[in-house]
Amino acid sequence: ARGFSLTPDFAMAATRTDQGTVAVVRLENPPMNVLSQSVRKDLVDLFGELAKDAKITGVVLAGNSTAFCAGADISEFSSGLEGPSFHEIAEAVESLNKPVIAAISGFALGGGLELALACHWRVADPAAKMGLPEVHLGILPAGGGTQRLPRLIGIAAALELIVTGRTFDATEGHALGLIDRIAERPLEKALQWLAEGVPARAVGALRPRDASSLDELCGRAREACAHRFPGLSAPLKCVDAVAACLAPLQEGLAKEIELAGELLAAPQAMALQHMFFAERAATKLPFRLPRAYVARVNRVGVVGAGPCGASIAAMFLSQGLPVVIIEANAHRLAHAHTRVRACLGLPRRTEPSDPGERALALAQFSLDISVLKTVDLAIEAVEEDAKEAVLLLMEQKCPAETLLCTTTDFHRPARAFPRLTRPSAITRLLFTDAKLVEVSGATQTKAQTALTSVFAVLKTIGKLPVLVAQHGVGARLLDAYFREAIFLLEEGALPQQVDGALKSFGMLTGPFAALDALGLDTWLQYHTINNSDKDTPTRPCTALARDLMQQGRMGLKTGRGWYHYASDKSPRPDAAVTKAVVARSAALGIVRRAISDEEIVERCVLLLVNMAHTMLGDGALHADAIDVIAVDGCGFPRHRGGPLWYAASRGADDVVRSLARYRAISPNADRFWMPAPELLARVEESAGSSRSHL
Repeated sequence: ARGFSLTPDFAMAATRTDQGTVAVVRLENPPMNVLSQSVRKDLVDLFGELAKDAKITGVVLAGNSTAFCAGADISEFSSGLEGPSFHEIAEAVESLNKPVIAAISGFALGGGLELALACHWRVADPAAKMGLPEVHLGILPAGGGTQRLPRLIGIAAALELIVTGRTFDATEGHALGLIDRIAERPLEKALQWLAEGVPARAVGALRPRDASSLDELCGRAREACAHRFPGLSAPLKCVDAVAACLAPLQEGLAKEIELAGELLAAPQAMALQHMFFAERAATKLPFRLPRAYVARVNRVGVVGAGPCGASIAAMFLSQGLPVVIIEANAHRLAHAHTRVRACLGLPRRTEPSDPGERALALAQFSLDISVLKTVDLAIEAVEEDAKEAVLLLMEQKCPAETLLCTTTDFHRPARAFPRLTRPSAITRLLFTDAKLVEVSGATQTKAQTALTSVFAVLKTIGKLPVLVAQHGVGARLLDAYFREAIFLLEEGALPQQVDGALKSFGMLTGPFAALDALGLDTWLQYHTINNSDKDTPTRPCTALARDLMQQGRMGLKTGRGWYHYASDKSPRPDAAVTKAVVARSAALGIVRRAISDEEIVERCVLLLVNMAHTMLGDGALHADAIDVIAVDGCGFPRHRGGPLWYAASRGADDVVRSLARYRAISPNADRFWMPAPELLARVEESAGSSRSHL
């Protein structure tokens, strides 16, 4: 089973140390102090002892410098949580007849924050990070969070934090009323506060400050959930749980448990928890080096500040890393400054205190490539025909220990650079518009330090690096998806219907809005290079895109593509596109018909799923990596778990039958409708398993 390491049974998972009349209870389940069963049991036992110990007048509950407590051990969800329950822990803490102060350092997340809410007071390190992220796992805070948080900070603020699941720092927590005091040494401050005679106070006995607005606030929250999280169950259930916060505490907690139970076994929760573990698995390298071998990156160099280079520079700048940006001439350097400002979201005039301006102040713009000798990571982001020459210069100017990277494009195959003296030292990066980065590079022993260090710095700036044998995994998935979407237009659909149906399914963006964002010319170049129309000689999927390009429609960058874009950049249906689509159908001799949203979703998603199984069968990627690339790079619905998880939960046999059904009625019944061998193997495995149980 995947999950966090649990504390061995023979070790105390929570310990007590008395300092005079104060007991310091520490969680001892490193590194993140998750609330595994052993921790829960020790906490209940310790607080039971403290309730009977007359010489103890106060308690401080603490973790370690990394984490106060990072919440539940998610690996226990699938097997069922053994007692004591989270509510039992909270009851033992909150009902203590002497003051309990949570001393928070590092992370206090999920059940960890709920544990802190059960304490009477909270002192936090300024760098502490808190949140109730359960909604991202398809569940809700089930340790009293939906009941105690609104009582402490108000219903409106609690709804926002619980429904979004976002993290926040101690300063915001203090402003909300969740954190009572901020201190560099929270344990010492808590001990001092107890010495001053702070009283006990049960958060569960408080009444929300905005109690009179409960119905209105919950109504608005439900409307917001329907708009921001269409199709997701957990956000709405979170609102339902908070709506019970005016009932007596035990009634509210009972409602919380009821709703949590409904969510926990639901397909969405299982899919989201699969993605939680899949992202952690997919972003690990197949080797592990000691920390001493990981290079520290304190300064970054970016050569080339076109759209890609400027975006990369802004990523590092926004995370507080100094970046030197190098261009070939003064004119391009001036454009580089403008582009980086735009990527940081800066208008022409801002206050010096603006976070974007502070980030921009870390940038150095230069025409001299020799300044690369001062950087720890150098990234090439120039045009294709200049890449090898620039990489040669980077090899010459950078010290041997500098990490060297080259960027690759969505639409181009990876190039070899035969003139380089150490090509195995080059790491290739394919950035997506989302947080995913496809990383490829040599994995021999000498190159492992470079890959490990590049992965580490990408994670530092909030990216999800995934190692691939050859870049373009996401591009292959999207190409199958785009291709079928275009065929649907030729048969009777229109772009807005196709996009609407797939967004309702949960895709982050419809295929035609995505094509416009990518650029029709960029996709056409990729498709031509990587996937010629030899399989469909009488009906190439590129024909309609070429028709639009002849009208100057390249996508968002020209203001016209499959849609028309006004100044606000929002897509609007265009009569000229409808005319071109109908004309293409006539030229192909296709009688246009009404196409249901169900058929649109099935055909586009099934071909994406089939391609995912084709790549899995190739053996270069494991299933977790494919699901992560599809979700975090291509916009596949997270709550459906990625294409491979989706197929497994639906049943491989049903997927194969559906492929056969659409192949039989498709005017374009080519090899793409043939089930991938890996998919057929899954069907056979399932059949064999069924036979073995007869």
